[in-house]
Amino acid sequence: MAVRGALLPWILHAGLFAAACLLVLVHLFLALVNPFTRRALPAMLTGQVSQEYAADHHGLTQGKTQPDRSPMVSRLALAATLAAAGGLAAWGVHAVGTGELRHRLSRIVAGGGSDLLTPGPLCASHEQAVGEGGCLACHSLTQRPSSASCLACHQEISLAMRERRGYHGRLEGECRTCHGDHRGREADIRPLDERTFNHALARFDLDGPHRRLDCRQCHLRQDGPAGAKTRYIGTRYGACHQCHANPHGDARADDCLRCHTPSAWKGRLAFDHDRDSRFRLDGRHADLACRACHATGRASAATGGLTTAPPRGSSSSDPATRAGSLAEFRLFGLAATCADCHQDPHAGKLGADCRTCHSEAGWKQRELKFVHNRDSGFVLWGAHATLACEKCHRPAPGRTLAGATLRGLGRRCDQCHKDPHAGQFKTTCDGCHNQDAWKGRLLVDPHGAGATFRLAGKHAALQCRQCHVPAAEGAPLASARFADLGGRCQDCHEDPHRGGMSSSACQTCHRETTWKGKDLLFAHDRHSQFRIDPLHRGVSCDGCHSSGESATYRGLDETCEGCHSDVVAAMAGGAAAGSDRARPDPHSGRVRCVQCHEPSKTGQAQADFARACASCHGARYERLFFDWCVSLAERRAQATAKLAQWPADSPARKELQQKLRQAARLHFHNLRAAVGLYDEVQAAGGPAPR
Repeated sequence: MAVRGALLPWILHAGLFAAACLLVLVHLFLALVNPFTRRALPAMLTGQVSQEYAADHHGLTQGKTQPDRSPMVSRLALAATLAAAGGLAAWGVHAVGTGELRHRLSRIVAGGGSDLLTPGPLCASHEQAVGEGGCLACHSLTQRPSSASCLACHQEISLAMRERRGYHGRLEGECRTCHGDHRGREADIRPLDERTFNHALARFDLDGPHRRLDCRQCHLRQDGPAGAKTRYIGTRYGACHQCHANPHGDARADDCLRCHTPSAWKGRLAFDHDRDSRFRLDGRHADLACRACHATGRASAATGGLTTAPPRGSSSSDPATRAGSLAEFRLFGLAATCADCHQDPHAGKLGADCRTCHSEAGWKQRELKFVHNRDSGFVLWGAHATLACEKCHRPAPGRTLAGATLRGLGRRCDQCHKDPHAGQFKTTCDGCHNQDAWKGRLLVDPHGAGATFRLAGKHAALQCRQCHVPAAEGAPLASARFADLGGRCQDCHEDPHRGGMSSSACQTCHRETTWKGKDLLFAHDRHSQFRIDPLHRGVSCDGCHSSGESATYRGLDETCEGCHSDVVAAMAGGAAAGSDRARPDPHSGRVRCVQCHEPSKTGQAQADFARACASCHGARYERLFFDWCVSLAERRAQATAKLAQWPADSPARKELQQKLRQAARLHFHNLRAAVGLYDEVQAAGGPAPR
């Protein structure tokens, strides 16, 4: 029994079959063209002939001698047969195709006719691979084609099967079990159902959008036209760029999985800028769109600029090459310094290291990393701390703060502020002002400790304008005179003593708490030659130093008579006695005041005066003093009762009332005059009718 797939049995069978076919064809041809034998053609289909034909054609079978006949050929039958054969040949050429026919004939000629023995054409790939090796490239004379002969060519599959990888790594048996050939050049010998095939069994698992792709989008034969057979073995899958054109135009970006995932390769990338690059995205950089830095033209001078040529494998119609697309991104060669991406708004005045003042959190004003009090030589506090930067660093009109002068500004007050005092002060401003504020009570106290003129007492409550009067009505205080104002009292205050105290400083008697009454510093016993005895201690200043413009403090008589001149005049019998008829008191000019009035006592009783009288006139006068006191009291009571009878608005009453007061004042200083005055009031006529 012949072995299926062995060449020797097939060659013998094919040779005998070809010979038999040739004899049949020749016989048929001869039968067709001979009118005598043509009648036997039905017998080829039915196996039976008529007796007439048999007797005529096979006479010997019946013991008869066959007549001698010359063979006759029907020209019409010959022509018809040739025409039919030619038509059949033409149809075969048309059906097979002239190109295919030439190809097969050339193969037959080149193979010495061996192709006539094959059971059918090989598939195109095997036909090309067999080449001059012919059938023996895969077959043997006595054995079936083995998997070893297949794997000798398909080494990639051989390796996968040995390593038990992929789809073929899981299969058992011979290759011919699945991949039978000789089905024609265009036959697909791969029994693969694309609809049910589990791609996970292959060496490339499908993830994300790959699952939605048509098989031909990846497995389309690379060297064939569109619509050609798909290719599974040998499809490159080791790197993304083997299927996808690199849109970045840089071979360093061929490792797509550094940034992308099969699930999606746009939007949320697997690439982490902080982790996978040497430039961390912090602050404002973290919110930027990728194209803000990686767009065409964003490269450092060291890279020589950017190329905008389309990426490898792309065309001008490829969406990846359109303006603003991923293809225009620059992924490598970007510099990492600020100046490489940002124009220096300071025109190089602050140096190249932007990070001295700026951070990625923000690079404007309050977001600055720069701290004025730490990073400059001028500490901002008080009112300066709340100023906008533009107030001191004045940018030109229409320009930003970055274009202003940030270095080299003066630190003195007069370099920023106009002097409102018109050069009065030779010292620096901080002698009077501080940075909390420079007006009103927020001034540095120029009248405080260590000042030439300290403000104390009532001076401390004064408004500045009361001493420092502005130059004009409504003018600011700064226009007033501050320097070289006198520090003496008379430089601001008019002398109320009209020069009477010129030999003494005001501070001798007055202090700034107040300069009147009990707050005077003046001590009579210490600052004058007249000591205040207990008798005068309760007397007000006005009692001796009359108030008003006529007050006199120096040059006063220090004797009793010098102050009590009215009493002296009354004792002498003058007008102060109240009557032109008054006579001098016997004591006038003969007795000193202190003989009756003791200065060591703040007040004296009647007994003290009685003893004074007795000291000169004997003991009898001590009793007489009390009698005189009683008599004077009675006379005064009578005069007062008499005066009460007069109407309040009567002129006479007023005159009598004056006499009554004079009598009370005279008392013992001129006893005779006092008695006379009481008597005049008592003796006055009756009151006017009411």
